[in-house]
Amino acid sequence: MALRLVGQTSGYVEIQAHATASDNALTLPVDNGTNGQVLTTNGSGSLSFATITVPPLTALRLVGQTSGYVDIKAPATSADNTLTLPNGNGTNGQVLTTNGSGGLSFTTISVPPAGVSLGLAIALG
Repeated sequence: MALRLVGQTSGYVEIQAHATASDNALTLPVDNGTNGQVLTTNGSGSLSFATITVPPLTALRLVGQTSGYVDIKAPATSADNTLTLPNGNGTNGQVLTTNGSGGLSFTTISVPPAGVSLGLAIALG
C-alpha cells in the first residue's frame, strides 16, 4: 500500500511501506520548518523539524580495507589553502608537484647529480 501525492502541474511523490513493516503511525509537525531543516523522529513516531549541525572538517580520514587509516590534516593556520588534484592516475614512479598556486600535477623526477641528495634536488626544483 502506498500514499501518492500528485504534483500541481506534473509528477508525484509516493510514500510506500516496506513489505514486512509492522504497524506504524507518524505524526507530522504543525509548522513548515525553515530552509535547510530536516524531519527527525523521537523514535515513537512524532516527527519534528531540526537543523543538522556539522562540525568543521579538520582532517580527512581514509580507512584501509582491512585495517589502519591515513589522515590528511590541515595545518594550524588562518590562511585558506586549496589544492586541485590532476586528472588521471599518473604513471609508475611519478610524484605530485605543485605549481605554487594550488594546482597539482604528476611529474617524473630525474635522478639528482652525484653528491646531491634527492631531498635537496626536489627542494631546488
